[in-house]
Parts: sequence; structure tokens; C-alpha cells
Amino acid sequence: MVEAMAAGCIPIVYKDGGVWYDIVSRVSDVLGYRDINEVPNIIKNLDNNKDLYIILRSRSIEVSKEFNYENFKNNLSKWVDYIFKIKRSI
Repeated sequence: MVEAMAAGCIPIVYKDGGVWYDIVSRVSDVLGYRDINEVPNIIKNLDNNKDLYIILRSRSIEVSKEFNYENFKNNLSKWVDYIFKIKRSI
């Protein structure tokens, strides 16, 4: 998903699970659906509103940049430090 966003794709995903909570919800609430029948309306809305399309495309690219190796390494390091801290206090 992040790779597609980095290439300029606007994601439309089911409003549940990691992809929604961790990635797409950070772009916009309008890109999630609960019922598959909502998807055509989301696409039509983006097609009819070029300004919204441009904003969401840009936002998708920006959010995708947060998922790089350095951020992954830093976040992992923080969690490992946290676990060691807890282990030492037990």
C-alpha cells in the first residue's frame, strides 16, 4: 500500500485493520469504506472533485514518506529499549 501511495496512488481501503488505522486514516477519512458498495461513490467523488484529488494525492505521498527505513529503525529501537527497561524493573 505504501509503495503505491509513494507512486501517487490514492488508497481506498476497508475501515478496519492495520492498513486503515496505521496508514490510510492518516491521509483522509473519505478514503475508507465499511460496505463495498460505498467504493464507487468514493471514486466518483474523487473524479468529480479535482481539487480534492490533488490534495489527497499529495497527502498520500507525504504520509508514505513516513514509512522509510530510518523511521522503522528508530521506532524499533524505541520499542526494544522500552522492553529492556521493563525487564530490568521486574
